Amino acid sequence: MTTLRHLLTLSVAVAMLAILPGLIRSTSAQDASPATSPEAIVDCTANLGLVRSTKACVAIVHASPDAPAVDVYLNGEIAVTALAPNSATPFVELPAGDYLVQVVPTGGTVDQAVITVDPLTIEATRAYEVVALGNVAEITAAVFDVTTYAVPASGGNLPQSRVRVVHAVPGGPNVNVALIADDVAARAARALPFGEAGDYLEAPAGTYRVSVTAEDGTAILDVPAFDVPADSVVSVYVVANPDGTVGLLPVVTAASRLPAPDATPAATPTA
Repeated sequence: MTTLRHLLTLSVAVAMLAILPGLIRSTSAQDASPATSPEAIVDCTANLGLVRSTKACVAIVHASPDAPAVDVYLNGEIAVTALAPNSATPFVELPAGDYLVQVVPTGGTVDQAVITVDPLTIEATRAYEVVALGNVAEITAAVFDVTTYAVPASGGNLPQSRVRVVHAVPGGPNVNVALIADDVAARAARALPFGEAGDYLEAPAGTYRVSVTAEDGTAILDVPAFDVPADSVVSVYVVANPDGTVGLLPVVTAASRLPAPDATPAATPTA
């Protein structure tokens, strides 16, 4: 199970800004609707290690259910505006280095930052999701590495994808999560605590039902239609909606064309 690389307080600012404002400010957040398929797979991660050997890819995820929309400052300059709760930016390219990140209620100033990540170290050829977690009163930040290397085809040569689950429901119980296709279930997470990401599993691209239950088997969420695109890397955030219900926020990007640096096999789905 993957644990948090960082558990921090919010504020991001100093060395990223040469390229980010135009890239992020002009893009729209990914659709947070659990029944809607992600439509765009951004090229940033597809080319990691190929033509961008000094670059990294970063997405910012707003998963605080009772927080307002936020602006994100990088190195003291505004880079993201009005990012709504339970939404995410696409992955954007950044030079490797150390960064200061500040998250501010939309329209606020940097001295009103509710989260500060300082320093955030970005390594070349790697990808990261920077996430605001928890209710406003206890808001924190997490940084999750994203495994972007190429997803091998299955034995039947079916297009594959890499999927994991992140528990982002404040105060929620540990959860079990299954991906179900044609009545075959693949366990994506078992007893996953709040604020942590499960292991990746590799699964055929296609349409899945997503079942989320508490450890005692109590049903929490059953999403009837969720598309996993071919050759993609997907973090499925289980999130709390402002109305108290539970939903999904899929953060999707393209797998790299480079193979894994070693021969370690991916997690095998089990029923």
